[in-house]
Amino acid sequence: MIYIVDAQLPKRLSKWLKDQGFESIHTLDLPDKNETKDIEIIRISTDISESIVISKDKDFPEYRLINGLPERLLWITTGNIVNNELLNLFDKSFRKINEAFERGKKFIELSNTSIIVHE
Repeated sequence: MIYIVDAQLPKRLSKWLKDQGFESIHTLDLPDKNETKDIEIIRISTDISESIVISKDKDFPEYRLINGLPERLLWITTGNIVNNELLNLFDKSFRKINEAFERGKKFIELSNTSIIVHE
């Protein structure tokens, strides 16, 4: 699996994913960097087999509901938290999240207190 990390999330999250043994691309790795449009992120996720978009942007779940893309989405609904808290949350929760994606789940939400599997 390859995780595509959107602009509102820190580059450190992409590095953390790589440290866990996953492939990861942050928008800063793309030609337009953090100015990369959502539709381009969706196109990239469509071109890369088994990719998962990670974003805080509410446009992604809305676009997914209407258009079915991105195929797999991890939506972060923590609000504004410091990067260390976000990474600690991933330390605690990511194994379950990744297992859900491996079982074929498509849309997962991560909040400060829970993991919600939408589909």
